[in-house]
Amino acid sequence: MRVEIRSQAGGAGISMLIGILVLAGYGLGFEPLWCPVPSLPGTHPVTAICLVLLGLGAWPTTSQAATWRVIPQMAVGIAVLLAVLCVCDHLLDTHVIGWITPFHATLRAQAASGRPIHFAMNSALALLGLGLAQFLLPHGRIRTSQVALFFSGAILMTALIGFLDGLGRFHDFMGPLTLLGSAALIVSVLAAASSGGFLAAVLKDSEPGRLARMLLLSCTVIILGIGAIVARSVSAEDDPILTYQTVALLALTWVIVVASTIRADMIDLLRRQADAKLIQDASTDALTGLLSRNQLDKVLSEPHGDSTRTAMLTIDVDRFRSANNALGTALGDALLIQTGKRLSAVAPHYKVARSGGDEFVIFCESIDRAAALQLAEAVVATMAVPFELGGRQFRVTSSVGVAHGGTSGAADLRDAADEAMFIAKQQGGNQAVPFVKALHDARMERVRLEQDLHRAMGCDDELTLVYQPIISLRDRGIVSLEVLARWMHPVLGAIPPSRFIAIAEDSGLFLELGRKLREMAVRQAATWAVTQNGCLPVINLNVSPLELARSDVPGQLMAAIERHGLRTSGFCLEVTEGSFSDERALEGLQDARRRGFLIAMDDFGVGYSSLAQLPRLPLSSVKLDRSFLTRATENDDGLSLLATMVQLSHVLKLPVVAEGVETLKELDIVSACGCDSVQGFIFSRPLTAAQLEPFLLANRPWPTEQPVFVAS
Repeated sequence: MRVEIRSQAGGAGISMLIGILVLAGYGLGFEPLWCPVPSLPGTHPVTAICLVLLGLGAWPTTSQAATWRVIPQMAVGIAVLLAVLCVCDHLLDTHVIGWITPFHATLRAQAASGRPIHFAMNSALALLGLGLAQFLLPHGRIRTSQVALFFSGAILMTALIGFLDGLGRFHDFMGPLTLLGSAALIVSVLAAASSGGFLAAVLKDSEPGRLARMLLLSCTVIILGIGAIVARSVSAEDDPILTYQTVALLALTWVIVVASTIRADMIDLLRRQADAKLIQDASTDALTGLLSRNQLDKVLSEPHGDSTRTAMLTIDVDRFRSANNALGTALGDALLIQTGKRLSAVAPHYKVARSGGDEFVIFCESIDRAAALQLAEAVVATMAVPFELGGRQFRVTSSVGVAHGGTSGAADLRDAADEAMFIAKQQGGNQAVPFVKALHDARMERVRLEQDLHRAMGCDDELTLVYQPIISLRDRGIVSLEVLARWMHPVLGAIPPSRFIAIAEDSGLFLELGRKLREMAVRQAATWAVTQNGCLPVINLNVSPLELARSDVPGQLMAAIERHGLRTSGFCLEVTEGSFSDERALEGLQDARRRGFLIAMDDFGVGYSSLAQLPRLPLSSVKLDRSFLTRATENDDGLSLLATMVQLSHVLKLPVVAEGVETLKELDIVSACGCDSVQGFIFSRPLTAAQLEPFLLANRPWPTEQPVFVAS
């Protein structure tokens, strides 16, 4: 049973018990039951009846029967009527109360003995206030009920002052049993009214509530003490004035304390609401209602029993930025909200969080590796279902990384899940990828290589250039040199170009790397120009569509060439078909051609460019992909295709370079098909500048009457 109900029942029970004992004393003629202390006034029978009726009205009941709801109200109504009659009797001197008072013989005997028993005004007012408080409470008038309760309490306090100072006027008309029964009723009604109104703030287990109770108690004790001391020094005629002053002072003090408490409680409530809001904001994602990143960190920092049976799934919405730009911010947020609901539905027993942007996390406890992978596949499947956004369907996919505590190398589940998710995105998304230590090690090595590449670009002893000659089939003379980059790592040794160039593209170093390699090639060409008396083959520089689209490659290269006193016609930009499909890259190539650079299409025939476009492209030569040569060695159809490609290029007045020639048979084929020059291991592998110099000397003079050819 709650404390309030126990207090309500206890106070009502004491009040009824006192009233019944007083009435029994009158019925039996046993004076100690209505006047336990002969020197103090007794309790009037009507007072006892009111105590019984008000106690019955204050008794707590949970019954829904109409009878049990009406009886307490009727009892309280009768008690209020009796108190009103008593007040009117005193004010109008009608003696109405004497007509309805039982036990007249006992009361007349008391009056004859010089100790009359009265239904006093202060007792009537106190009981009237208690009756009104009980009557108003069930009708929702909580504040008015509490005001009436405080009024009764103030009257009882003045009576208590009389007991303390022994002054007759203060206590002659309120006996100790009346005071005790009324105090018990106040406790009962106080418990019933404490759930609302201003008493809720006073009785609340909060700092303002505790402070209010301390102030109410202390100020009440002080006023009682001061009232008792002052009452001893005044005459009997001044007692009523002092009584009213004391009641007013008590009521005013209580009002001030209670009003201040309500204000302080409101401030305390707002502070606690603000604290709760801060905690909620810190623990809950504002958009989706899922756990926030901070709360996820807290969850992960807690002990989870067997860590080898925990798992984490990191979910990223594929191409969300494009979807957000297409849909708008509002629908993009709606997409994230629906994503959160789907993840919560597919993983109802696990903790789902939004870690930021379009990335979500599911943390699982007590789960094996197979179940974690199954959950990840379920996430991929549910995310592939179309979303309803803005009245139409919208499809997105997800990349899910899975890390299980029992997997070797998954020391940090979050990092491992992020690693697996990144791999899932690299592989095209719309899939779940479990964390594998070998993939993690490869990625960590890639990260280290990226940092080492930054360092290598700042020094001159790691990045180097090698050169592979392109040989004329007419006189076996060198017509050009393709520049190839090499990276000699101080620890790992030679790093393949395909690897470190891909790292440069992903890390944003590609433009800077290309500029550095071209500067190195121009410096080397200037050195050869001095040692070879200006007789140089064309230097072929590989340039990607990305570089052409995002930087001024022709302008940068021309500035470097002019610094070293070289000519632009001695350099050729070797590009793939992708350069001609990008508008900005194509503009860069046209600018390069106007500046005097040669342009060669690498891997011709393997892309998707239309043959009709070739006459409009700023080309000076083409290089056939090795796949044509491979097919030509296999069957006649392949041989016819190779010959046709060569003839087509010659019709467009574009010299043809055959790439990847390694055997004499292949050399005979490309020669028979009419290729102008070749590049491949049959003549030379890529050589360093030092290795190439004797080869250059052995192949002088250069055939100046032939067109310039390029190679990849």
